[in-house]
Amino acid sequence: MTASKSEFQRRLRDALDKSDCKSDRQASKMSGLSSGQIHSWLSPSTSSGKDHGPGAISLAKVCETIGADISHLLGIDSLGKPSFNDLIASWEIGDKSLSCLDHVSDHFDVYTLPKPTDKKLLLYRLGRKSLATKQTGIIARRFFQEAMNTFSNEKKRMQIIQGYSQMSNKEIDISIQTLHVPRISHLKEPINLRYQRLLLRVSGEDNENLVVNYSVPL
Repeated sequence: MTASKSEFQRRLRDALDKSDCKSDRQASKMSGLSSGQIHSWLSPSTSSGKDHGPGAISLAKVCETIGADISHLLGIDSLGKPSFNDLIASWEIGDKSLSCLDHVSDHFDVYTLPKPTDKKLLLYRLGRKSLATKQTGIIARRFFQEAMNTFSNEKKRMQIIQGYSQMSNKEIDISIQTLHVPRISHLKEPINLRYQRLLLRVSGEDNENLVVNYSVPL
């Protein structure tokens, strides 16, 4: 069990202790969930290695029942910006699907997991508060896709695609990246950026393979 998951469990236990509920089972029932739901969130992984953590909707119901702040439980700071550790915790204690990150979806971008031979990186969803959106000033998915496919030479684009295609062999990747983009169509000004990047492999609504990109400037 990771430290980030342990921190979520500690916060949830504290919130339950301060609530009017006599047990986690009572809180589960009052939230319209199965009686053992919250208990499973507070337990270590099963022998199969699978976690039974909350989706965003279930956790929101529990927070309403026990009077807890969902942002506090998930480690989102006062500006609404999640830390790497707490984003990973939400992903780990959930089912590693895109939906388990709905509560912070404005802060990251999502791409379709590419094959190493693909020539383009396909944008699945653009976060309106993501680093890419803030740096480019582009909020329309179509315009961002166009800019992304033309901002650099083919060699650089293929390097970027390779970075995402490696996620077919692992679930998580944290790295330091640099980006230099000249002023082109759809960009307000050139971009020179050094940032820390978190990539998480997730499954979409139709079980498609996707990659979440959550990045913060350095």
